[in-house]
Amino acid sequence: MAFSLTFHQAPAALRPYIGVFYVFRAHAAVEDLPLGALMAQLNWVLAGDFAWSIDGCRRAAGAETAVGATMVAPRVTAAPGTVLVGAGVLPAGWAQLLRAPAFELTNASASTRDVLERRLVRTEDINPFVDDASLAAAVALRLQPLYAEATGVDPREALITAWLVNRDDPRDRLHSRLGLSERQVERLAKSIFGAPPHSLAAKYRALRIGARLALEPGLAWDEAGGDRYADQSHFIRDFRRFLGTTPTVYTNASTLALDVLRRRWRAGSHHPLAVLG
Repeated sequence: MAFSLTFHQAPAALRPYIGVFYVFRAHAAVEDLPLGALMAQLNWVLAGDFAWSIDGCRRAAGAETAVGATMVAPRVTAAPGTVLVGAGVLPAGWAQLLRAPAFELTNASASTRDVLERRLVRTEDINPFVDDASLAAAVALRLQPLYAEATGVDPREALITAWLVNRDDPRDRLHSRLGLSERQVERLAKSIFGAPPHSLAAKYRALRIGARLALEPGLAWDEAGGDRYADQSHFIRDFRRFLGTTPTVYTNASTLALDVLRRRWRAGSHHPLAVLG
């Protein structure tokens, strides 16, 4: 296989902020492989070259890169020998480290030096050729002090998360739960999650279906939730937008998006958004 990808639970102290750690190694050239739409990420390239392609724009990842939540399926390219450690960053973790509204980096990435005028974590002394679990643990250890004085999770984040993972929850219930107007909820969701509620709902509806198809082989698209779309063409359009391929290719081929969902699930990711994206 051209690459390996392993997922690792965050230490207990980081779990309100980091959904999962992962280690990517390219054994041969990796070119334009699609992933499912993602939550925000932090990346550390320890060796080689790695690039994200998001919404048609290719961006190289540097020594330390912040990647905002993606509202489309991104693609990845890597040179042989690349070693990357990444962290799926939950909204509370993003707010604590980046201290900026999430929408400012939606579908984009930037060096943390450009965003914060400093590095968050120094990784020059980490040997990229130790085992994956040790790599993830080394980065986690360096991240932990940055959250030592974190104020915890905004309760509004938890309410929006619960709404996103419950496919039967109508949008008006979110407004009533938060005690806010529709306009206020839209601004809040963009600030915390990087996109308005209707866009987030479309993203996580497609990702939920992708997760069911990945974890329950043989399940038909309508049984997985596709029957909640206006028609099959609408379902396929959204599925392709957020998972990078058609449902048929996704389930019949060993796609990276499908493989990633299975691996995150097996790693025991504790947060529902971390399992999905």
